[in-house]
Amino acid sequence: MNECYLKTHNCHVDARCVNIPGGFFCRCLSGWEGDGLTCTDLDDCDPDPCDPVHGTCEDMGPNKYNCICMGGWTGLDCGSDQNECEAQTHGCDPYAECANTFGSHECTCKNEYYGDGIMCTPCTVCPPGWKPEGICEAIDLTCVNVDECVEEVDNCHEHATCEDNQGSFKCECDQNGDYDEWWGIGIDSENGCVACTVCYDGYHEVQPCTSTTDRICEINIADGLYMMESEADDNRMCVALLQGEWYPSRINFGNGDQYCGIVGNTGEEQKTALLGDGQAIFKFTHLGDNDQVKRKGGDMYTIEYNDGEGYRCLFFGDEGKDIYPSLQNCHSYDLAEQGNCAWNNGAKGMDLCGYSKEGMEPLEALLDNGQAIWRVTPLKLNEYKYILQSASKGKESAEGEKIWECLAFEEQGAATNPSRYNWGNGDSWCGAGDWEGEGKVYGLLNNKQAVFILTFLQ
Repeated sequence: MNECYLKTHNCHVDARCVNIPGGFFCRCLSGWEGDGLTCTDLDDCDPDPCDPVHGTCEDMGPNKYNCICMGGWTGLDCGSDQNECEAQTHGCDPYAECANTFGSHECTCKNEYYGDGIMCTPCTVCPPGWKPEGICEAIDLTCVNVDECVEEVDNCHEHATCEDNQGSFKCECDQNGDYDEWWGIGIDSENGCVACTVCYDGYHEVQPCTSTTDRICEINIADGLYMMESEADDNRMCVALLQGEWYPSRINFGNGDQYCGIVGNTGEEQKTALLGDGQAIFKFTHLGDNDQVKRKGGDMYTIEYNDGEGYRCLFFGDEGKDIYPSLQNCHSYDLAEQGNCAWNNGAKGMDLCGYSKEGMEPLEALLDNGQAIWRVTPLKLNEYKYILQSASKGKESAEGEKIWECLAFEEQGAATNPSRYNWGNGDSWCGAGDWEGEGKVYGLLNNKQAVFILTFLQ
């Protein structure tokens, strides 16, 4: 009888029944152990089939086991290095490079990123005016200020000074004193810094030059009709050319100090009357300009008087040797023979005194002659006080400069007519001394003999 076939045996479910004559026996299946009647699962991890260092064995049932590998290892027994970079098991940041190592791998952040490779952050990009300090790898770099002035990477004009500030710099046109003053935007361009206008003789400053704005100059005496006054004898009187007189003298019509004391109930009425009378009215005509090249002539004028027949220039006759100024006239004293007159027969109503000289432009000739040229220099602009000077004698200093003498009322201011005068202390400022230690201008203002108050009328 076959007990195995008839299933009358009592073998374990995990055992095999083997029929033999007259009986049977039970044998545990592979992976099991026991007497066949009782079978238990064999431990497939004993002995350990896995790499004892890099793998851990796990019994999975009869004849089954699994080697659980450590990170970086692979294979049935975990004895082979795993390339995590190719297997995409590395865990590196998307902005990192993966590099395989024996049993492991390394994550390194790409250029322009910093971190540990597992997490990568974009490196800081320094804005203009800042530069990186340090290396952006494990940690971020630092931005520090660029001193463009020290590193000479600024674009300042050659006449501008560079001044550094955080993240930038400033170009400021230089202000180094007389004849070295500049203004503009400061950067290196055609008009980055322009030389400041200089107020030469005959002009005064009404707006100073700064690094961003030019100086504005204004003429001291504009063309027009003026009233000339003097306080030489401490009485304020007008300079006038009275009818029948050859030289200027002083006058007050007796109706107060204003407008020569001429008749009138109001200042406007007096002004109108003075202009109508004409005896104390002088016409000033500017000859020069604020020339940046010549730098001369800006304070040169002709002074004219209308005797009823037209304007004639006030000048020093006898080829400039006369002491007193008078009206130009070819028929007086030794000026010229009739018919051969450089002053064009009195030149009434003519420009530039009607003076001419062969081979010279009219203005050049008049300035060269000097007899009718007046230099008007302010002493105290806000009070309209000036000195009037003439170099008609033609004398020059050792340096070749013209010697100018002042028009003054001599005799401590008591003289009737103004004449040329010099106090003997050099050629400047009428030869005045440094009176009372306050300077020559102070001395002239206090002395008053050479001070003229010029009031614009029209």
